[in-house]
Amino acid sequence: MNNICATCPHRKVLKSPAGYYIGATLDHKPYCRISGYYVDKRTAAQALKSGEFVYHDCMENYAVRKGILACEVNR
Repeated sequence: MNNICATCPHRKVLKSPAGYYIGATLDHKPYCRISGYYVDKRTAAQALKSGEFVYHDCMENYAVRKGILACEVNR
């Protein structure tokens, strides 16, 4: 299965009250999360750069993978 969320070219490190995570934004606002949370930005950035992170299938990612929604980030 091709997981377009995990290979999205728009991935970046984002921050929420729960911590730092790898995700994507749409119109400068968080759109999806594809990783778990990290305690600091440096660790999240290293995971993004290396590609070594545990993929988190949030609701938006699931709907895109199943073809229910089109990915708005990659439009």
